[in-house]
Parts: sequence; C-alpha cells; structure tokens
Amino acid sequence: SRTAAVPLISLGLATFIAYSEPLIATNSMVLFEVYFLAIMATALRHDARLSLLAGVLAALQYSVVVVVAATTFDLLEPGVFSERYGSFSWGTQTSRIVMLLVASAIATVIVVRQSDLLRRSSVDSLTGLYNRAAFTERLETEATRTRRHRHPLSIAMIDIDHFKHINDGYGHAAGDEALVLFADALRHEFRKTDLVARLGGEEFVVMMPETEPANATAKLDRFVRHVAEHSLGTLRKDTELRMT
Repeated sequence: SRTAAVPLISLGLATFIAYSEPLIATNSMVLFEVYFLAIMATALRHDARLSLLAGVLAALQYSVVVVVAATTFDLLEPGVFSERYGSFSWGTQTSRIVMLLVASAIATVIVVRQSDLLRRSSVDSLTGLYNRAAFTERLETEATRTRRHRHPLSIAMIDIDHFKHINDGYGHAAGDEALVLFADALRHEFRKTDLVARLGGEEFVVMMPETEPANATAKLDRFVRHVAEHSLGTLRKDTELRMT
C-alpha cells in the first residue's frame, strides 16, 4: 500500500543513526520532505483514513527516530555541530512533527472534499439515485466483466405511466415529490448490489449483475404489482400517490 513508503523513509533515517550520523537523520531537509510526498500520495487512493494513517504513522516514526538519535548521541552537547546540517534543536524537531500532522490533516480534507464532489457528480440531486453519467460508467465496467467471466447481467428500463397528469393536476413540486417517493420504492425493492439510476424525467433504469433474465423479470413483475397495488406515500392536498 501507499503507506508502506513511510516506514521506508523512517528506516532510511534510522540508517544514518546506525552509521553515527545523527544530525543527518534529524536535520536533513531532503530526506524529511519525502514524508510529505508519501502523505500526499495517499490522496490518490481517495481514502481519507489512509491519508490520516500515513500522517500519524510518519509523525510517530519520526518522533522515535529523533528521540533515539538525541538520547544515543546526546545531541544537545555544545560540541555537537555540523557545518552542513547545523545543530540539534527540540524546537525544530517539534515543529517538524507538527508539520507532518498538519500535512496529514490537509491530505485528509482534500480526500474528503474530492469524495464529496465525486459523489455529487454521480448522484441525481432530486432523488438521490445514480444519474445517467454514473450509470453509463458502471455499465461499461459491468459489461466488460460480464463478457470476461460469462456471467449474466440484466438491465431494465422503467417508465412511470402518464406522469404528466401528476404535474398538470398537482403542480411540478408535487411531481418532484412523486419522483422522490418512487425512487424510495425502487431502493427498497431492489438489492444493494443492483444499480438503480434516474435517466431523466420519469425514466429510470435498474442494472442487476449476476441475474438471469427470468429472475430479473420476476423481480420486475413483483415491483410493478407493488407499485400498482400500494400507495407510495401522500402528495400535497393529502392525496395518496398511486401510479403504474
């Protein structure tokens, strides 16, 4: 995983301690800055927990390196100095550790915001179902997998009958409410492994991986009967929503 780079950097710093070069381990900017590259690289995985783990791991491991170097070589002695790397300072080391934690926090926030934007771009804002673009992308993936492994894949187009009558009779706000209630019914009736999307207007689609056509038809028949026989909710003016 991408967090594996952090222990390698720490091991590299520890190697300088083993070769009696503690100031390189604690004061080198080049080696230390690789930590930041490792932390930011975790953002490419779009996993906030991974970014947070990498940052905390870097801060802890670097702290251990600093403590071992300072206690083993007594770096606070006046004579311990390097023209290239300077002298040891607890203040500087504390600042470095804080910077690692800050970098971890920034990477985590970036990933969270990226995930939120990705979710918003793939979800229909009214119903909360996947939108056409998300469905098309998932369809390409599932179709490839289906061809490769010769597994069944069923897709159903679902259209609400005479939806214009709801808009005309109760207004477009009530029509939106009806779409939300219908989307909730779809979510409830189909599996979490099925992908339910709104293509636009009153048109929906359900993709059912690992489902033979006969089983898909049976599921759809049950859903059609459920919608026809039950009220999906209450529209404005206390009118029960029934549709086919």
